[in-house]
Amino acid sequence: MGTSILIKDGKPMLTGNICYYLVDSGEVDTAKPNKMYIPPVEEVIGVNYIPYVNKANFETVDVMLKSKFFENFSFSEDEGRLHRIKNMRETMSLVTTFEPNFSRGKNIGGTWKWQNEGKLWLHPYHYGEMWDGLSNPVPYALQGIDESKSTQTLRIRTSLNTSGLYQLYIDGYRGDSIGMAYGVQTGGNPFPTSSSAYLNYMASNQSSIKQGYMNLALQSVSGAVGSALTGNVLGAISSVASGLLGANTELAKQTDLKGQGFTLKDSGGDALHGLQQAEMMCRYTYGYREEELNRIGMMFHKYGYAQNKTMKPNLNSRKYWNYIKATDVVFNNGNNKIAKTHQEKLKDILANGTTIWHVTRLDGNAIGNYTVDNPEY
Repeated sequence: MGTSILIKDGKPMLTGNICYYLVDSGEVDTAKPNKMYIPPVEEVIGVNYIPYVNKANFETVDVMLKSKFFENFSFSEDEGRLHRIKNMRETMSLVTTFEPNFSRGKNIGGTWKWQNEGKLWLHPYHYGEMWDGLSNPVPYALQGIDESKSTQTLRIRTSLNTSGLYQLYIDGYRGDSIGMAYGVQTGGNPFPTSSSAYLNYMASNQSSIKQGYMNLALQSVSGAVGSALTGNVLGAISSVASGLLGANTELAKQTDLKGQGFTLKDSGGDALHGLQQAEMMCRYTYGYREEELNRIGMMFHKYGYAQNKTMKPNLNSRKYWNYIKATDVVFNNGNNKIAKTHQEKLKDILANGTTIWHVTRLDGNAIGNYTVDNPEY
């Protein structure tokens, strides 16, 4: 379900300042004893799991490790080989597509149901969430989604970075098509890393060790030759023995370091646990309980909801009744058709709220019957 990004700095084993490497998730999933995918050396400064990013997203070059240092271990499918990232071809990739619409179940024009109240399908009464059990959840509300599209697209946006950060976002959510405004960032999923005193010693001192062996050999040979020429046989033997002792001392040091085994360098985070639990990106929907939606819906059904704007109220927009409540009312009182005292009385009525029943359109329904739907008219 992704790619592990391995970060190393420029020690003798690998060149570069800060270099990025990848290990395909399939290799991590099939890890077995004596098969390692992350070199246990101090130069590894971080290993992070990034989901939904395929190996094809990267341009890589294979880098060979000095396999003689890693006895009994192999890396990836090709022993001693790591995939160094040269370039990232795509920074935005597809995760999945999904249908965001909730099951509405409207009954327009029949018996009233809370499902008929469009506002109850919006946040905070209903909202959705995309979550894979590993990344931070991506919430969404219907008012932010282009409902002209039957499906929505969830994408990932990432780049090479030392923390393994990536962003998940819904393409076009509230007009954001690149995830910069409404994307949800996950702060990396680190893996545990270990180090080996032996490997660190060999990686950091391989040239000096090689030169030391050469110096010991040259000193032994030159000392032995000099002693032999002078007839000092014991001196020649001593020179050779001294050289062998120096070499054996170095080999003993390496053996001791090998015996120290591996040390846990960083315990990582919850990535390994999360990968065991996370199987796929799932869509979750949340909403109020049915009884709460019925109570809130009936309030909207009877009285509507606040517009919070200056407007001319439509007194005939619904079939059976319209509820009007307004403050700071101004009458268009041309030719003084409405007396001043009547205006004040009407203002008080509107400030308290009033229901206007359309008696000519009741179709046999009684005034005050709120069990029927009150569709737009």
